[in-house]
Amino acid sequence: MAGYDDIVMKGEPENNKFAAFYCKVDTVVAVATMGMDPIMAYCAELMGRAKMPGKKEIQAGVDVLKVDHW
Repeated sequence: MAGYDDIVMKGEPENNKFAAFYCKVDTVVAVATMGMDPIMAYCAELMGRAKMPGKKEIQAGVDVLKVDHW
């Protein structure tokens, strides 16, 4: 089985500016971005501190750049 079962896309893929959140059930297991590198860097920090929002929160529109990572 793959390391993820869904991808939540945010942004404008047609304009090469997006974030892809790879999810396994409700857990975001990886993030890839194009033209939105601060999101990827911040998500790496959130994931390392076990503070990454879940799939449902990402789908609901949470701004990961505003999540407290401390």
